[in-house]
Amino acid sequence: MASGAFSGIDGKTALLLAPLATSTASLVFGWDQHLFLSLLAASPQGEAALPGYWRALFPRGVTQVFALLGATAGASAGAAWAHGALLRRRGALGWYAAAGLLALGHLAFVPAVAGRIKDMTEADTDAAADVNVGAEGTTTEKAEAETEAQDNKRGRPDVVRLQREWLRVNLVRTLTTDLGAWVCAFVAAIKTFS
Repeated sequence: MASGAFSGIDGKTALLLAPLATSTASLVFGWDQHLFLSLLAASPQGEAALPGYWRALFPRGVTQVFALLGATAGASAGAAWAHGALLRRRGALGWYAAAGLLALGHLAFVPAVAGRIKDMTEADTDAAADVNVGAEGTTTEKAEAETEAQDNKRGRPDVVRLQREWLRVNLVRTLTTDLGAWVCAFVAAIKTFS
């Protein structure tokens, strides 16, 4: 049974607010990825943990990302189609269009990350056996150099380096397309409901 908490929100209002809600979720997800995955990239155990983590994260994460981007773009287009005259009068139509386009712009970063993700998910998982942990629980520089040399001999990718590269791309993507879509959706909602 409905609690009545949303009784004042009709279909029109929900559609006009949907781009703001979904772009907020995309922005939070992008920032959370940066926060949590940067911890693994800084950890001495990152080399061993990252391949399995990416294998578990990727199927769920990519589904969530596509769903949120599709919802933002779709709701923006739906709002423009269903309520274009109102949005034009309020000066919000262009903001809805920009929110949808920026959400889709997130996909322009796929070529920059796809190879790195593939290499991390396919990395050999026995790297943990090759990492020498020092007395205080940190990997020594000598051990890191030895592990890197061993990895290069085996053809194993440096997953921590790949993760750091992915993090740089993710941060740029989050601060451009995701934040941009959110700002546009926010302005669109303010203009529409003011």
